[in-house]
Amino acid sequence: MADRRQATLSPTAETEARFAAWAGHRSAVLNDLVTRLSPEERAAVTAALPALRHLRHLLEERAAAGPAR
Repeated sequence: MADRRQATLSPTAETEARFAAWAGHRSAVLNDLVTRLSPEERAAVTAALPALRHLRHLLEERAAAGPAR
């Protein structure tokens, strides 16, 4: 019989602030790097966005389903 106990963890306010700071930093870095792409490269990234959004959706579905068995 499997042990089905669970624990729920919640981040502290300090942790939430750190996550927000990291997200802001990642966004700023990504924006800076995108400006360095050629117009053709930016167009290619833009064209890939629907597939990347779908991939994110699939990842979220998998995460919501819980651990793979």
